[in-house]
Amino acid sequence: MSKADLPLHARTRRPWHATAPAYARAFAGAARVAWLLALTAAALGCNETSRSPAQASRPAAESPADDVLQPPPQWAVQVGRALADTQLRSGRRVEPASMHDRGYDSQEPVPVRRLVYRVKLEVPPGLRASHPPLLPSSGELHLDVGLERLRARFVGQGWPVDDGSEVRLRSDLPGVYVFDAKGGRPLAPGQLAGWFQGEEAERRRFPLRVRRDTGPTLDGPSELVCALLAEWTDQPRAEIVPRCSDGALPPSFGFGLWSAELTAIVPMTMLRFQLRADAVDLPRGVTTSPVRGLLDPRDAARLPPTPPPPPPGSKSKSKGKKPVVEPAPSPPLAANAVLRVDNPTSARALVVVQGVPVAWLKPGAVAEFGGFVPGRYRVGAARPFGQSAVSPSVMEIPGEITLGHPVAEEPQLETPLPTDSPEAAR
Repeated sequence: MSKADLPLHARTRRPWHATAPAYARAFAGAARVAWLLALTAAALGCNETSRSPAQASRPAAESPADDVLQPPPQWAVQVGRALADTQLRSGRRVEPASMHDRGYDSQEPVPVRRLVYRVKLEVPPGLRASHPPLLPSSGELHLDVGLERLRARFVGQGWPVDDGSEVRLRSDLPGVYVFDAKGGRPLAPGQLAGWFQGEEAERRRFPLRVRRDTGPTLDGPSELVCALLAEWTDQPRAEIVPRCSDGALPPSFGFGLWSAELTAIVPMTMLRFQLRADAVDLPRGVTTSPVRGLLDPRDAARLPPTPPPPPPGSKSKSKGKKPVVEPAPSPPLAANAVLRVDNPTSARALVVVQGVPVAWLKPGAVAEFGGFVPGRYRVGAARPFGQSAVSPSVMEIPGEITLGHPVAEEPQLETPLPTDSPEAAR
């Protein structure tokens, strides 16, 4: 056999998975996980004691059953197959959870409440306009709440994370499992705040507002809702969960740029495996983009530019004389000016023009937004939890802005110091 007749990986002396297509590499990774699970389970089922010489001399028919290699248990086979199927269907990396949720792998019907929160994006005071011509975009948060498990889905264009992203949480284990456009992976306690911000390694606690005075009470644990909010804002569960005690669902909550109102409670029945809090059962419909536009280019022309400062001496008046008549305004300019925004930082950022949110930019994203009337505009940017990314300033459009400092060096925009704090008393 000549070298030309050999397979590609043999001719190039490269491993087969280096030249295999993406779906084959994904299957191979999942298959290795399944094989390791099977080997582990088989090793646990084998007899750990060594055979004596008398046992070794017995005929094969008289060998005890303990000496026969037992097949892997059904749960190991199911987990391996589910992980392989998940990787093949997603085409993305799916990491195993810190603990497999085997207790929820059945098709037993279980009662679930689907909670729908209408979420509003609030522009920070430092970037807010007194009378914005357009309202900020909104989104929804869908929560499937069971007795011991919760799944949260981000629905809508207004979120900084990928539309359709899913967070899975269990009552007996801190941390969460998250699915987004990158794939699936477990997050340690508090890392969900960094994921929402765009920096999973960043740990930073954020203030949380939860109202429960008139919350509806229904059968089922409302504590899981507050457990999600604790993970979301990097707060200890033990401090936040009591706010949802006695079955009282929070009618509203808020943090950073977000305020949520409970709009629907839908009792329903789901299969038990549909509440698993691990890597099995991949969510569908996750869409991603480095830029999530919130302002239609046709609406950009509705943002009036900031009037230019009057020329020197134009406001001077003489006693007894009539005011100087201003010249007729010039004809309107074509709405074709472009704003270019560069986000070289490691966190997501919201671009705001004249008090109106324009778009969310992922870390490293560069985008151009057209449709503006040429002129002077007040432009700034903020992070998902309200920190300033760029202080608001008046700039010319067409123009370019670069988001500057890391999040750790940025001041808060919307959280003033309490009046009784030592810093405020100075």
